[in-house]
Amino acid sequence: MFIKFALILSVLFCFEINAQNIDTQTFNKIDTYIKKVQKKANIPAVSIGIIKDDSLVYKKSYSKDEKVSADSLFYIGSLTKSFTALAIMQLVEDGKINLDDPLKKYLPWFEIQNMQSVDKITIRTLLNQTSGFSTYEGLKNFDNWDSSSFTLEKTIRALKGVRLASKPSTTFQYSNINYQILGLVIQKITGLSYNDYIKENIFNKLDMKNSFASLKDIDAKQITQGHRLWFGEAIESDFPFSKVMLPAGYIISNVEDMSKYLIAQLNNGIYKKEQVFSPSMIKQIQTPSATVIKDKFHYAFGWFVDTNNNISLSHMGSVPGYTSKVIMYPQEKLALVMLTNTTAYALGQKELNNLASNIMNIIKNKKINTSEFDLVSISAYIFFIGFIIAQLFLLRYFIKKLKSASKYKIILFLVFDIIIVISLYLIVPLLYNLTFSVFLMFTPDIGYLMLGSIIVAILSAIVKINRLSIA
Repeated sequence: MFIKFALILSVLFCFEINAQNIDTQTFNKIDTYIKKVQKKANIPAVSIGIIKDDSLVYKKSYSKDEKVSADSLFYIGSLTKSFTALAIMQLVEDGKINLDDPLKKYLPWFEIQNMQSVDKITIRTLLNQTSGFSTYEGLKNFDNWDSSSFTLEKTIRALKGVRLASKPSTTFQYSNINYQILGLVIQKITGLSYNDYIKENIFNKLDMKNSFASLKDIDAKQITQGHRLWFGEAIESDFPFSKVMLPAGYIISNVEDMSKYLIAQLNNGIYKKEQVFSPSMIKQIQTPSATVIKDKFHYAFGWFVDTNNNISLSHMGSVPGYTSKVIMYPQEKLALVMLTNTTAYALGQKELNNLASNIMNIIKNKKINTSEFDLVSISAYIFFIGFIIAQLFLLRYFIKKLKSASKYKIILFLVFDIIIVISLYLIVPLLYNLTFSVFLMFTPDIGYLMLGSIIVAILSAIVKINRLSIA
């Protein structure tokens, strides 16, 4: 039923650099693999950069749009967190912040509902995602488009009504709110906006001339058009720049600039033979500080760390319309950055999420993780479409039998309608730590099928309530 019609046919704007220790055959395999996945998952544009030692050895863009090249700009999503962590560690090194100081030292007005735990929320717990804030709390502001200068502070002040999901320093729980708070700390300590600090102390030091933490220096039209996959088809997606989510996910960059950043990360803070960041700072940022999966997977400051075999650092980023990923092997001085203008959380998700990892597997001569037929997504589409049809059939049947229906039966079916609304509007999104509106942003195809079902249930409930009022 759900057949992909649009094929991505052209590969444009190729620019390759001396591959050093990675041979031409490997690059050809990467090229073939990306084209295959791009066609299968209908990804409009993919830009990749491969870094070896202190050089960008390969960069290329795969696109059906001639305007998109390897130098095009993308939102990098949660890769932003590592920039925020680096900024905080610069302030630590300057003696302006202590990692184990309570947050209230820097934000004296800070409040949460369970204030007995507030002093245990430190800069360190925010950096390593063990503050106790829930994943839900970090995702609910994705649809907050307040563009005022104080929007970030207003968001953090609103946490006074929030209860921590766990005690600080006890449990890893990935939450954007941790890095939103850290972004505000940067502003309060330095007296600069987040954008100005990152620009002066990171972008400028690494000659990242095409990276931005604000739209004031660029036109939004310069950013590659984002897309979301609806039933496997790429549909253009337009959302505003988010000042609220900026320190956690809204830096704008390209492959070239991100490669400069990764060169510094791989080489103990050295970029172009200059010690831009201290080795001790880079080491601390990359050192595991919270356990995600015992003895296997950890979190550092803005990085996930896999210690199962050869140590690797990685992070994925996703904002509506854009997916990115970085993978680093510090001991091998090898890294990959992938930027795309697509998000998918149903059909196409597996291919998109595995893309960067499989490119790295090709580089390291490992087996590619293949994506099986996505029965779960197809089943979800069929279920919700069938459910809406069944709802409409029952509503039509009920209207015909309304006059002869007993009060008991009317109430019974009314309760059923209410359960549908509550389940689809509140419970299902909550299972994914989302509000319903944010669920619509990230999973529009299934989300709008759910919305259709909710609307039919509400109409059905209105009909029944009206009948009860007459009876």
